[in-house]
Order: sequence, then C-alpha cells, then structure tokens
Amino acid sequence: MVSVRPFKGFLAKKDMVAKIISPAYDTLNSEEARAEAEGNPSSFLNVNKPEITLAKDVDPYDKSVYLAGRDNLKHFIEKGWLVQDAEPTMYIYQQTMPGHSQRGIVGLASIQDYETGRIKRHEFTLAKKELDRTKLTDIQNANIGPVFLTFHQNQENIKNKIDKIAEGESYGDVTCDDGVRHVLWRCSQDESQYFEDEFAKVANLYIADGHHRTQAAFNVGKMRREKHLADGHTLTG
Repeated sequence: MVSVRPFKGFLAKKDMVAKIISPAYDTLNSEEARAEAEGNPSSFLNVNKPEITLAKDVDPYDKSVYLAGRDNLKHFIEKGWLVQDAEPTMYIYQQTMPGHSQRGIVGLASIQDYETGRIKRHEFTLAKKELDRTKLTDIQNANIGPVFLTFHQNQENIKNKIDKIAEGESYGDVTCDDGVRHVLWRCSQDESQYFEDEFAKVANLYIADGHHRTQAAFNVGKMRREKHLADGHTLTG
C-alpha cells in the first residue's frame, strides 16, 4: 500500500497569487521565460527557471544558476510572497480549460514507494535533465514543481471527498493568460487524515507526468539518507 501524507506547504500570499503563478519550468525555454517574467519580480519563474535572473551568457547548468534559485526562493519567503502553513495539511487543486476540468490532491508521496516499485513509471529520464532538477532540488532544499500521480482503483470515496471540499471557499482562484483556470483549496486536519488513511488502501500509484521531478526527488532523498547513515545515525519511521 502507498503512503500519501500532509505537509507544511508554502502558499502564495493571497493577494499575490496572480502575480506569482507561472508556467511549469519545462514548458518555456530560457528566452521565453525571461519575456514571460519581465517586469514581474514575483513571477515564480525566477525560482524554477533561475537562469533568467542572471546574465544571458551564463550556462543554464552552471552552479551559479542553482545558487540563484536557492537565493530567489529565500527572497520570496523573506518578502512574505510565499507563506508556510503552520500545520501539515493536504490541498485540493483544480485546473479548468476549454472542454475539460480536473481535480486532485496535493500531498507528499514516498520516495520509498518509488524505490520499491509501488510508484510506477512508464518513461525513461534524460541524464542531463535529471541532473539539472536533482541539483536544483538539493541546493534549494525544496520540491518546487508537482508530480502528477494517478491510480487504478475505483476509489469513489476519495473522489467524493475531493468534490465535497471543492464546494467550500477556495484559497486562491486565478485564470491565466492561456485561459486555464487554477483553483486551490486547503484541507482541514481531519480531511487530510482521511485521505492519508484512504491512500493506505491503494496498492500502486502511477506517474502520469513528472518523471524527471520524481527521479530528482528520489536522488536527493537517497543522497541525504546515505549521508545520514554515514554520519552514524539510524533511520526511523
């Protein structure tokens, strides 16, 4: 069975959601990202495409880029543009585009489930792209892009709970220039516990999108686990 858990997420400040929200890092090249973020220092592209804050001739894989990504993320937090929740929780996220709408749960998946094959993949990763995301994740000490996971079981109770939460007041609701509407709801502690318990009944998760981000998260977790053991500590939990 799989583990999906709540976490203390960093959310965009409510009155800045529309300024901070940005495309996924791999949907724009560096030049396009510079143009997209121009005049908007709070665009999240400054965090997930940090080369756009440096000189144009800097190699996007240079260490200075990853350090800039770390510093930019810290800046967002220090400015109060990103605010961490006080308690671990899960979230409901919805995307609506012409002719289609989808909702899902935002929570922590387990790198152990990935290692043991309970989170299944269907694509190979490119070494250069994998190394890029691994370095950024490690230096930033953060997972800044979601992974889209799905599962086969007909868990109507999970879907019904998601739909019920989505009837309440949202945390953020913004429609971007591409016409896609993004809505986020914060779950209560009881709702988060409900989802954690229900996913403990699910045998496997499948990566629908985000193989490089998944592998990067696993790589960083594995490196830190090995360092933890090398330092003479034991693993618990």
